Parts: sequence; structure tokens; C-alpha cells
Amino acid sequence: AVVGDDSRAYVSCAGDHRIDVVDTTTIPPRLIEQIPVNGSPSYLAFSADGSTLYAGNFTDPTVTAVSLRP
Repeated sequence: AVVGDDSRAYVSCAGDHRIDVVDTTTIPPRLIEQIPVNGSPSYLAFSADGSTLYAGNFTDPTVTAVSLRP
């Protein structure tokens, strides 16, 4: 799954148990962070205010919440 905002794309990497953060303002886009998560993230969604990224896990019935606030 991929979700994004004005400057970043968040890409689920289920097999590697992480979410990649890609800077979309550069050409070519550049990987800027890898966020490790428990489980296998397969579905991604932002909270209504954009401060949290939720990742639904493919291998179990859990959701991982990642704060996007600095």
C-alpha cells in the first residue's frame, strides 16, 4: 500500500516488516526513513489530522500506529 501527503509517500513493505518513507520532492524520489513495525503492514491510512499513520497488519488482526509528529 502507498499513501502520501504533499512531500512524502509512505510505502508498506510487508515482507520486511517496515514502512518506507520516500521524499517525493526530489527527482528521483529518495528514501529518507525506514520505520520498523511488528507484523506485516499491508494497509495504510492517515488519522483525520494527519498526525498518525495507521498500518493494518496482514499476518494478524492488529493495527500499528506511527506518530508523524516531530
